[in-house]
Amino acid sequence: MELENVVRLVLARENNGKVEVLLGKRALTKRFPGLWEYPGGKVDPGEDLLTAAMRETNEEIGTKEETGATVIIQYPPLAVQIERSQEYGKEYVVAYFMATTSDKCNPQLKEPTKTLEWKWFDENDLPSQEKMMSSQSPMQMNFRRTAEKVIGPNF
Repeated sequence: MELENVVRLVLARENNGKVEVLLGKRALTKRFPGLWEYPGGKVDPGEDLLTAAMRETNEEIGTKEETGATVIIQYPPLAVQIERSQEYGKEYVVAYFMATTSDKCNPQLKEPTKTLEWKWFDENDLPSQEKMMSSQSPMQMNFRRTAEKVIGPNF
């Protein structure tokens, strides 16, 4: 099986005392149409994971100037998992990074052929597992505990 490296950002912000998580809805022309997923994408040849995470953030939601806020990516990755696609004959090594931003962050729709919309979800009201990319649904479980462990109780 062919092996590809992928990065995903679990991007969170505090807004009016509540924690929100950014998810994108996959375009209807993409594999797994209409499902929610974390920002991210494939790692380019020769690119390290952190550089790929920063590039994908800028490509998908925009730069600091475009979004109105800085995105701070925590290193090392929060989790790494292997996914297999028999249909496409590929294995994916997916690195999930925890990232934070301010309540001023206004994600831009930079790749409308890939993502229909970006939406901030309350941490306690994330889409059900059936509405998330199957590989990403475990990341929404115990989100608060994970965020506090990585970032601290007040982020």
